[in-house]
Amino acid sequence: MSLPWIRVDAQMMNHPKIARLRQRRADRLIVTHLAAMMWSGHHGTGGHVPEYALPMVQATRKDANALVEAGLWDPDLEGDGWRIHDWDDYNPSRQAIESMRARQRANALKRWSK
Repeated sequence: MSLPWIRVDAQMMNHPKIARLRQRRADRLIVTHLAAMMWSGHHGTGGHVPEYALPMVQATRKDANALVEAGLWDPDLEGDGWRIHDWDDYNPSRQAIESMRARQRANALKRWSK
């Protein structure tokens, strides 16, 4: 259910949230945020970053809390971990990915069962 790509605004580095991190010389948090976006896209989690994924995006709980404080992540109130803020505004949700895959499977079945 992975995505071969994610959408990242070309003006991301000019966003005030990012600018504040750069001003604090917290560039590593920006890289962590991007890595989490790529991890979520690859694993089709719809912007969810579970706690077990922190080492895979080179992050700690302290980093996650700093990203929440910066407004880039939100605590996931429905499970463990965090949600990338506004993920669904720019990237497909988990439900949209599942729906797209189901349509692709159904279309392939029609095509190949003729």
